Amino acid sequence: MINILSLSWSVDSSLGKEDLSRLVFCIILYFLIITTIRERKQIISIINVLLFLAGLEILYSISQFFGFDPIVKNIYSGRMRMLGTIGHHNFLSEYLMMIMPLMAGVYLTTTNKY
Repeated sequence: MINILSLSWSVDSSLGKEDLSRLVFCIILYFLIITTIRERKQIISIINVLLFLAGLEILYSISQFFGFDPIVKNIYSGRMRMLGTIGHHNFLSEYLMMIMPLMAGVYLTTTNKY
C-alpha cells in the first residue's frame, strides 16, 4: 500500500512502477508456491533443478572466462567478462551467491556430515 502511495511523490514514476511490479510478482510467486507445493518430493525436485541450472551457469561462465562464448560476444571496456546467460557479471555473481548455501546444504545432508 505504501509503495502505491509513494508513486504519486516519486520523481521518476517508471522506477516506482518497476519496483511495484517486482513486489507484486514476488507476492504472487509466494502464494503460488505455498498453494502448489505439498510434498517433500516436490521441494527436492525444485532444489535439484535449481542446482542443475546453477551448474550449467557455472560451466558456461568458465567457458566465457577462457574465451569460448558461442552465444554472445561480450566486450566490456576491452576485457572479457563472465556473464553467463544472465547478461551482467554482477547479476551472475549474486545469483551464484544465493545458490551457494543451497549447494552446501545439499552436500552436507547427502554426505551425512552435518
